[in-house]
Amino acid sequence: MRFFYAAFFIGCYLSLNLSFAFAKSEATQLNTIETARTLPVDTFSLQFDSLPPYYGGALGMQFSDRFYMQLRQTVQTSNVLNGGKRALPGLDLKLKLLNETHFIPQVALGLKSAIGHKKQAGEYIALTKRFYNFDVTGGMAWGRLGSAADIKNPFRVLSESHFGKKRPLDGNDMNKAADWFTGENVAFFGGVSWQTPYEPLKLNVDWNGDAYRSEEQTVAGYSTPDRWAIGAQYTPFPWLELSGAYIGGNKFMARARLFNLLSTKAPNKNLNSTNYYDSAYNIISIDNSRKEHPKLQLALTDNASMPYQIGKSAELYATKTRQKGFQTLSIQPVYFGLKGPELVFPKRGLDKTLDGAASKNELWHSMEVKKDMPSFLTNGSFLSLNHNKYGLKIEHVEDISQEYRAYIHRTSLLAEARQILPFNFTAGFGLRFPLYDSMDNALLLKKYPGNAVRSDEILYADNFVNIDRAYLAKLISLSPDTHLGVSAGYLEEMFAGIGGEILYRPWEKRWAIGAEGWLVKKRDAKSSMASSTKGDLIRTGHLNLYYNIPKNNLTASLNAGYFLGEDIGTKFELSKSFSNGAKISGFITMTDETDKDIFGSDMEYYSGLTLSMPFNVPKASGFINNICCEAELQLRPIGRDKGQKLRTPLPLFQMSEKISSQHLKENWEDVAP
Repeated sequence: MRFFYAAFFIGCYLSLNLSFAFAKSEATQLNTIETARTLPVDTFSLQFDSLPPYYGGALGMQFSDRFYMQLRQTVQTSNVLNGGKRALPGLDLKLKLLNETHFIPQVALGLKSAIGHKKQAGEYIALTKRFYNFDVTGGMAWGRLGSAADIKNPFRVLSESHFGKKRPLDGNDMNKAADWFTGENVAFFGGVSWQTPYEPLKLNVDWNGDAYRSEEQTVAGYSTPDRWAIGAQYTPFPWLELSGAYIGGNKFMARARLFNLLSTKAPNKNLNSTNYYDSAYNIISIDNSRKEHPKLQLALTDNASMPYQIGKSAELYATKTRQKGFQTLSIQPVYFGLKGPELVFPKRGLDKTLDGAASKNELWHSMEVKKDMPSFLTNGSFLSLNHNKYGLKIEHVEDISQEYRAYIHRTSLLAEARQILPFNFTAGFGLRFPLYDSMDNALLLKKYPGNAVRSDEILYADNFVNIDRAYLAKLISLSPDTHLGVSAGYLEEMFAGIGGEILYRPWEKRWAIGAEGWLVKKRDAKSSMASSTKGDLIRTGHLNLYYNIPKNNLTASLNAGYFLGEDIGTKFELSKSFSNGAKISGFITMTDETDKDIFGSDMEYYSGLTLSMPFNVPKASGFINNICCEAELQLRPIGRDKGQKLRTPLPLFQMSEKISSQHLKENWEDVAP
């Protein structure tokens, strides 16, 4: 049951929506050591493993060719069937430093429990080189991974007082950046993976640097294995890897890993339901004052990419209006009040591309971008009800950050609506139905303060239904590069108030900068549907920086400012969207104040991972598929007061993504499907 819910949501999504589309050719892990190999880009992994006295699981993502991140929960136990005695959570990172060449091995730097429990924490540098059917790995490890202490720490030459300090391999304090690559001694490790003639099977032999010192001191009757291990890795399907090994003469290891390439192209679930030929709702403003150069304002919907809607609207304009003789067609995309630049297309190029007589690349190079805000477009028609948004979402939050209990979780069903009102205001409303949680005893284990930020989350989970959001908002574009948003009402499940955000996002640049400020009050969980507020006004605000990393559809963001608990800090996040609608993000938050988790342990850093996955209900009607569905898995601490940012309903960077140059480039092939 420890990871049942996470596995259930992921399994449902994979079985309904994704094709398993990659075959692993090189081992990223041997029996007890990591190699310098990485997974294919965009691969999502789910792992379960057991090596006495531990068992556990991990969720990871290969964000780019060079960067892998996973959240892991390891449980110390005397018997897997009897449950865990102690949980050892951690955030693991792997960074590829060098690609393999004819003469140079692939090199990677890894951090196990970069942020997490000390008992599993360690760092390594691995080098891997292929020789025919053999993949050979060697490296050096620190922390518990290097507890065999083969030599003195070579980094001591840089700073004896820092890198040479004694490093405890257990304790109540969490591992942090100041502990990385420290310790008096380090150890070597190495191994070989042989690709057998039978393609699904690899045989692995390795020698690790872990002397199991902590287990000798804390586990009664523990029999320490030798450092060697011999085992096999079997891949019966492209999406499944099974491993087993005999460890040091007295232990057995078992591991299962599930993989999926999230960027596998999947059909857009509502593409065919958007009928551009039966309705002109998408075109909300037309200027034919210059007959040779007509201009359109195009309201974008969520169920298709901007290039697809541009292509269909160009066809619609030509056929429905029977407009003849025009030389160029200008289209300005609009999304919930946010406006992009004017995109000018030559008619001849449009016709040839839509007819398949010219390449889409030619049309791209002939397109002209005009960033002045045309007067006829500034006050266009109201957006129609066709552009309202409705949805159902299953949200599961799993807290694997606890030290004395393996998990706390909460599952909710959200019914959400977003509607366009006159004058292009946006109204949002949502209900949250708690389905199940395991926080019944949390109230007894932690006394939260009267001014709790989120440590009283159990009270909201106990209600039959809450108003999740109910707000009125206005989004406007001061220019195609500068956007402004203001919202008021019930902004999220736990807070109500008013505030706004401004974003400067240059059209042809990969970076953006913005700022936000909010004035909110805590919602009273004991009132009907959490509709009342209590306590003092809370001020919160952040400076926000964003950068789109080239070639990987990866966005890095940094939020720095004043959190809801009156602490100051930063939140760093990496997020990635996929062509099938899935989205994954990982974050690390650091503040200037420590916080207690629900079991009393100090936490000054914390991290999390979120996977959001749209899915269809098989054989459901078009109406059901228009509103259904999304599953979201969040791995993050529950009941934390420090480092908490307001979960705003309409974040400008995400809302402006639909009209961005990055979205246009990445989906340009859709202009003439």
